Amino acid sequence: MSPLERFLARLGITPLDRNNELHARLWEALKDTGHETHMERLILTRGVLSRAHEDAALAVGKTRALYETKLRTVKRAQTDAGKSGVAATAVAEAEAQHYRNQMHEAEAWWRGVKEHLRTVDKDIDKTRSDLVDARQMRAAETYGGQP
Repeated sequence: MSPLERFLARLGITPLDRNNELHARLWEALKDTGHETHMERLILTRGVLSRAHEDAALAVGKTRALYETKLRTVKRAQTDAGKSGVAATAVAEAEAQHYRNQMHEAEAWWRGVKEHLRTVDKDIDKTRSDLVDARQMRAAETYGGQP
């Protein structure tokens, strides 16, 4: 396992699959960051995840709109054809099932990216806290006294 793969594994992105769009974006952004500090890699990772989160939210909105439009149009066509409201709803649900599945897949992707984003944010906060603690310890050692 490469250092980059270990770094991503710590963030819960494992196993690395370069055919996965998000993994490919992360790999592309981070492949030449071996000399960067941990914090710089975290910030780059957060940027990639933030863009992926925006894309996922947009995909959820689009698929939800497609689903709701299909549902409405089929239900309207069925009621205009003389079917009862319950029957029209059943037919509309069946015909819109494909769009509903796409919507659920988009929502699952969005939730997954959001969870990775939370993990990176926690790691950034911890790294900042560790840096502040180290700085205070150095100051105490240099100038004496308590940190």
